[in-house]
Amino acid sequence: MTKNQKPLTWKTTERPAYNRGKTWYLIAGILATALFVGTIIYRSYTFSLVIIASIVAYGLTHFKKPAPLQVELNQYDVKIGKITYPYSKIKSFFLITEAPFRTLYLRIPSTIAINVALDLGKSTDPNEIRNFLISKIPEESQPTPILDTLLRILKI
Repeated sequence: MTKNQKPLTWKTTERPAYNRGKTWYLIAGILATALFVGTIIYRSYTFSLVIIASIVAYGLTHFKKPAPLQVELNQYDVKIGKITYPYSKIKSFFLITEAPFRTLYLRIPSTIAINVALDLGKSTDPNEIRNFLISKIPEESQPTPILDTLLRILKI
């Protein structure tokens, strides 16, 4: 990348926004209730607290609209909203471009390996992103992460 190359920017959200109908909420409620009742029947009170905490956490984060994020790839780092990842802290990246996925994944090493997933939207060119990043960090060849696929199918 040359020093005069302009940063790449696009807008995304902190998480996907799903349209969930009444049926989705009904099924989720039945499953959560069944799990909770099962934990009480088997006297697994600690797990019942985990279920309640999970429901509360999910409710607090998912009943509001996802916050918009500005993503910027520049000469020195990747900025996602207010968070900055220097290229030296990013192990690798990979792009998923098969429909319905258009996602950039950044592998950030820490105590647990995490992938930061950034939706590219419809107007961001994945080849432009790849060409920009390839000189900064290694590219991996990866399939779509199974957990991401499952979360999208379940609209979580």
